[in-house]
Amino acid sequence: MKVTFPVLLLAIGACGLTSCGREPRSQSYFEIHEAERAEVLAGCKNGTHTGQECQLAQLAADTIAVKQRHANRREILRQTYEAPPAK
Repeated sequence: MKVTFPVLLLAIGACGLTSCGREPRSQSYFEIHEAERAEVLAGCKNGTHTGQECQLAQLAADTIAVKQRHANRREILRQTYEAPPAK
């Protein structure tokens, strides 16, 4: 019984860290939910969160950054074409 209790306690702790069977949230979920993405990325960085969600949250962050860069470039081009001609 003395050996079983620590093993059981360890299993319960591991279950809590890995979400115990819960499906990882998708990349698109993390793209939409900024607070959860930031929380998971912070947990991944400090080691309290592990697993596939770390990769998916990072992919979501990277995708958002790329989309923002493209939007910025489109805006610059739009402003360039709409600018009045130089005199």
